Formats: sequence, structure tokens, C-alpha cells
Amino acid sequence: MAECHPVGFQWVMEAKARGATVIHVDPRFTRTSAVADLHVPLRAGSDIVFLGAIINYVIANEKYFRDYVIAYTNAATILTEDFADTEDLDGVFAGLDAEGPRYDLSTWSYEGTLVRAAAGSRGTPYQQDISGRTGRGTTTGPDPGPRVAESLEHPRCVFQTLKRHFARYTPEMVEQACGVPPDVFARICELLTANSGRERTTAFVYSVGWTQHTVGVQYIRTASILQTLLGNMGRPGGGILALRGHASIQGSTDIPTLFDLLPGYLPMPHAAKHQDLEAYLGDITMTKGFWANSRAYLVSLLKAYWGQAATAENDFCFDYLPRLTGDHSTYTTVTEQIAGRCQGYFLFGQNPAVGSANTRMQRFGMANLDWLVVRDLAMIESATWWQDGPEIETGEMRTEDIKTEVFFLPAAAHTEKSGSFTNTQRMLQWHHEAVPPSGDARSDLWFTYHLGRRIREKLAASTDEMDRPVLDLTWDYPTSGPLADPSAEAVLAEVNGWDAEGQPLSGFAQLKDDGSTTCGCWIYSGAYAGGANQTARRTPGAEQSWVAPDWGWAWPANRRILYNRASADPDGKPWSERKAYVWWDAAEGKWTGHDVPDFPVTRPPSYRPPQGATGVDAISGIDAFIMQNDGKAWLFAPAGLVDGPLPAHYEPQESPFSNPLYGQQRNPIRQIIRHPQDPLQPSGDEPGSSVFPYVATTYRLTEHHTAGGMSRTLPFLAELQPEFFCEVSPELAAERGLEHAGWATIITARTAVEARVLVTPRMRPLVIEGRPLHQVGLPYHWGQNGLVTGDSANELASLVLDPNVHIQEVKAMACDIRPGRRPRGPALRLLVHDYVVRAGITEHTGEEGPR
Repeated sequence: MAECHPVGFQWVMEAKARGATVIHVDPRFTRTSAVADLHVPLRAGSDIVFLGAIINYVIANEKYFRDYVIAYTNAATILTEDFADTEDLDGVFAGLDAEGPRYDLSTWSYEGTLVRAAAGSRGTPYQQDISGRTGRGTTTGPDPGPRVAESLEHPRCVFQTLKRHFARYTPEMVEQACGVPPDVFARICELLTANSGRERTTAFVYSVGWTQHTVGVQYIRTASILQTLLGNMGRPGGGILALRGHASIQGSTDIPTLFDLLPGYLPMPHAAKHQDLEAYLGDITMTKGFWANSRAYLVSLLKAYWGQAATAENDFCFDYLPRLTGDHSTYTTVTEQIAGRCQGYFLFGQNPAVGSANTRMQRFGMANLDWLVVRDLAMIESATWWQDGPEIETGEMRTEDIKTEVFFLPAAAHTEKSGSFTNTQRMLQWHHEAVPPSGDARSDLWFTYHLGRRIREKLAASTDEMDRPVLDLTWDYPTSGPLADPSAEAVLAEVNGWDAEGQPLSGFAQLKDDGSTTCGCWIYSGAYAGGANQTARRTPGAEQSWVAPDWGWAWPANRRILYNRASADPDGKPWSERKAYVWWDAAEGKWTGHDVPDFPVTRPPSYRPPQGATGVDAISGIDAFIMQNDGKAWLFAPAGLVDGPLPAHYEPQESPFSNPLYGQQRNPIRQIIRHPQDPLQPSGDEPGSSVFPYVATTYRLTEHHTAGGMSRTLPFLAELQPEFFCEVSPELAAERGLEHAGWATIITARTAVEARVLVTPRMRPLVIEGRPLHQVGLPYHWGQNGLVTGDSANELASLVLDPNVHIQEVKAMACDIRPGRRPRGPALRLLVHDYVVRAGITEHTGEEGPR
């Protein structure tokens, strides 16, 4: 966090100055480690073992917050008799269809009812389970609700299932799989549990070191189970904070750049299932809680898109929405490019020729397009690969043979345009244009608006029904200045929404399902309440409360901590005065406190819904987790994830080690993008795995920004980190003959890259399964362009993904390292081919599925 998020890290240091304990768990010793109270190096790819053993410690030693767990989690809920755990099936769960591979999620359900995940749960929406459902669960007739056992003693209740599941995650297993000594592990358990409970809370902070794995979602699930057991969710000083790699990555999932979501986490409709509005709403609408209002959220969104053209008679233009026909994520798109099925490509601030996994394959995909539009601040590698990319050097591409027409359109920087950032706190903060864009540079808003305007003008006379979705769009944004810049604030106002009289909405509770309200993103409704830009507020901290509600605006409803009903006990009283946050004021008959209550404000703790209640009326006075169908925090996830209701340790796709916990080596539901240009390596005890005996992990540096397009062109930053380097331990340097400041070549089955050698004790060898493991640290910021150049670490990675969110595994990959520079020209491919042959790699290597 100190390295990659230094501005945010100042608050960690402020907390430490007030007495907070900072523990840093990371394979490398970094700037964060240097100021932490405890640095814990571990093997990349083993975090579920580490966190799972802490869960085991918490349960076995009764360190969990029992009152919180019984009241606010599904610990007492009894599971169906159909459920079988990894303990029963040697590493897989009930319901596995090995041919898919996929799970029948109904086998994970509660006894007596099937449960929906939140409407926006992504998973793999195009991948139906074998019972024909999406895994979100449906019920017919009266739903009796799940059976519970508040004693937590029933053998099939969630708590006992959790206890049994994590029993094998022991300190000894942590030492064997993670390389963390038992005494260090014990100290972490003691520090964490001592700082959790009624009087104290602990926060977890993570970033892509957790997400970029084939079990990345389950890493975060493990942390959420632990934090929920300890009572650290929905309370001040607690939670799990996802640090974002850009200023508005949170915003780009809220109003998504993701193929399978609509704004506000509404799922994209699927061609095979959602022929009309009713079919779609029937699939996503829950009977209880705020997701029961999905119709209002979607209809208001459709009105924002198509205005007067969207009427009840035409399903509010629902038919205009594109439909999913499969996986349209970025890595599948690359294979579609190579196959000739994707002919055009827009890159907005993305540099896949450096930043994506298997960048070589990315360039082959772009080389098979008809046209490519690149919008960026500088001439990045994704705009110039056709003339100076690595494949030009190896002879695999010739410029004169490449058919792709490349358009480079300079983009305005954030200082040259107005707009909002949404950070990890879900807080929108407005930034104002400081200077106008120079030369031909234009903002993304300008480009998108005027591209749409020109397309609409070209289609104006069309009578083809296919063109109606474009022609009927609301595209009347006000413009100003000589460049006819569209107003970013007008876009924010549209996102916020209006009522039938054209007045700005004050929040999503005002949304109607009859087409009388307009809202571009339901969770952002209120950001322009009263016709004022709430995101631009900058009240100094000394002039407001410690929660700082008048700085920016946080979704939803300017609420700074989600599920904050859990900060009070079931009777509505703070768990402790020290941690008081929101509470029930019986005299006033409402919830009050330091923040906007995340709960129906006049609903007393004693309220129990009548039989047959639906929607918000079905939320009881103790249902603190109001977006869940059962009102509970899920220790066990009966729906919403495709690869397991509980986290289980699986080895990375390419690992020098066998799975020490189960016979199942890898995530059985991992997504493999099979292609000849993405050969996979043997793993564990498979023949040939010893050819790649080390573990590489990628990361960022303070001085550079992601794929380098914003930093390698700036002399002030480029001179601070001028060359691609690899961090290795003195022991690995001695073993492989690497010299400090010399050159090393790092090899996988995809390619080889060269890097300067940084020999440092910050990379500590670990003992894993009785033998030493050396890890290689690789920052990934370099490419062929800019003031400083070098190979990209992402060249080495494969296209094997987390099946829930389709993210690549670049934080733990097996490799070899050797002294000296990599070969040039065709000799580079010969070196890689030699490794492929020695490892015995075939087109089926790495495909191991369910055992």
C-alpha cells in the first residue's frame, strides 16, 4: 500500500501513530514492510491456506464474536442434505458436472428454500448450471424460509460446516504450504483476535495481489468470512478495503466497462433467456430487500437511455439492450480477434500490448483486425506494435503483411477535463478542468459524444429497425466552447436522475417502475440532489464531523460504511460506546448516529415482517445485511459464485508444488482460454514441472503507473526507475549464477524476457513442503516505447482465469531464471521451444480438471 497507494497510506501511518498495529503479509519486503510492526513473507498463491488457518484458530479457540455471528450471519442456517464439502470429495464440492466443468448450485442451498444471490452477482451469467438455473435460486409457492439452529450445534448448520471445512487448515499446514513459521502465525492470530470484538475492530486491505489468481474471488471471500466471524463488518475501523489501481476503478465497475453488467450492478440480459422485460426481471428480482425494486432501477435506466421512446407498451425499449451470447471478456475477445470474428477494437486508456497477460497473444489479435482505435496520452505500444513490436524483431510479423488500420487519437489528461473519480470508499469526488487540452487532444467524453452525434447524423434517414436503438438514444447534452465540449456535469445530472416534473432526485428510494423517473445509475442517485453537484463538496475536516459526510458524496445515499446496522446490537444499542456508529433512538422512533443509517430509518429493532411480506417490508429489525435475500452476512455462499460456497486452497495453474490439502490440484472450475499461442506448463508432481522450479510474481512501483504509458514518457519519473528489473534473493543469485546489476532471462512456456538483476534480502527464500522455494519479483511497467524501455513481465503469463470475474493469474506463476540476456530475433522462439520440449508440453498440458 505504501508503494502503490502512498496517498492513502498516510492514513495508515496516522493510525499507527495513534497506536494501531500494522501487519504486512507479502512475498516481498517493500516500503510497506519497512514501516509495519510485522512483515510476514509467504509463498505467492497460498493465501487461502493462511487465512483459512486463522479462521480455524478463531473457531477452535472460540475467539469469534458470538452474539454478532448469531444475530447477523447465516451461521445458524441449516444446509440441504445434498451438500457435500471438499472434506467429503477430496477437494471439490457437491454438484460438480465434470464435463462442464460446472457446479449445480442448487446442491449448496439452504434446507427448505433456494436462495438468490444479489441481483448484481456476476459469476458466469452465461454458464447455466446443470439444473437449468443460473444458480441464483428460485422458489415456487410460499417460501417457508431456511431452517436455523441458533445453538450452532446442528451438524448441517453453516457454522459446523465451516468448522469442519477449515479444520485441516492448521499452523503446521501454514508452515508447509505458505512457509510461515508457527510462532509467527500464532502471533498474528493473537494480534488479530485481541483487536476484534465489542471494543475494537480490525481492517483488511488488499489489491490485485489477491485478485489476480485463478481463485482470486475466493481469496476475498476467505477474508470476508474471517472478518464476519470477528464482528468487523459494518463497523468503524473494520471492513475489507479494496485498493484500486486507478483513481476511478471503482467507478468503472459501478457504471461499468465490464461486459456482463449494466450500471448499478444490474446483470446484462442473456440472449437465450431474456427475450423480454418480464423474463429478465423474473430472473434477477429478489422477493426481499432492496433488490426487490429491480424493476424501478432498470426501467429508470432505460428511460435515461431512450427517453420518450421508452414506453410501457414497448417494454421501455428493453429489446434495444444488447444480449450476452457467451463470454465476451477481454481474453476471450483476443481469441475472437485471432479467429477473425472480431474486426474492430477501441482502446480507451488501455495498453494490452504491455499490461495484459500473454501480451504476445494480444499483439497477434490486434494484427488480425480491420481497424484499431487507440486513445491515450502518448504513443503507447498498443498503437505501434505493427512497426516495432517484439514479433517484428523475431520475424513472426512483417509490417507490410499487417492489415490492421490503426488510428491514434490523443486523449486529454484528468487535469484537462472535468469529471468525477469514485474511489475505494465508493466516494465520488469531482475534479475541475485546470487547463484546456492541448493540440488535438480531446476528453473521452468529447470523443464519445461527437462520435455518437456523427453516427446519428449518418443514420438520420434510415428506416431500418436495426438503427432505432442508436437513433432513439437521448443524446442532447449541452455543449460549450469552440470545441463544443459536452458538459460532464450534465452527464452526472442524468446519472442522478429526475422525477416526472424534471426535478433532480434526492435518492434511489424515489425511483418508480412506471417510467415516470429517469436515472442513469440507481446507486448514484442523490449525487446531484437539489440540482447541486454533491460530489464537488469540499468542507474542511475541522468544520464537520469525523465521518466527513460533507466531503464528496458516497454511494448509496452518501453512506460512508455499508451495512452499518451491524454496528449496533440486535436491540439497536452500540456494541460499545467506543465503537458507537449508528443506533436506534426509541424516543425519536428512528435510527440515528454519525453516518446515514444503512437500514430503513424508522424500522425498530423489534420489527418482524408479517407472513407474505415482500421487498423492503420483508426486512426484519435485525436484518443488518439488507442487500442479501436472507438479510444475513454469508459465511457460506449458497449462490452467487461458480467455484464453491466456501474457499478451498487450490494451487495456481502453474506451480512447482502439489496441493498439500486435497487431491484436486487446481481450481476445477477455472477458466482456460485454450489456444496454441498460450501453451500451459506442467504443475506439481506432473512430469516436466521441474523445468520451471521458481515462482514469479508481478507488481507495481511508486515511480511508474501500471503499463507505463503515463510514466515512462516523463523524465522526472523515468529516471527514478530506468530499467525493467527482477528482484531475487542472494541465495537464488548464487544458485543460478546471477550478478547484481547484471542481466537475467526469465522463461515460461509463452516466452522469455530479460531484466536487470537486483539481488536483495527483501526476497526471502521459503521452505515449502520440505524444500526451498525461491520467488522472483517482476515489476511490469516497461515496453518498447518511452524514455525508458524494456521487456514486459506480462509477456510471461498465461490465459487461465478466475471463473467468476475472468481475471488473469499473474501473481503466482512458475518460471525459470538464468543469467545473461535473452536471445534476439528468431533465436528467442527457439529458446522457448527448447523449454517446451524439455517440459514435455502438449496441447493438453495443464488441462487437469476435476478428479
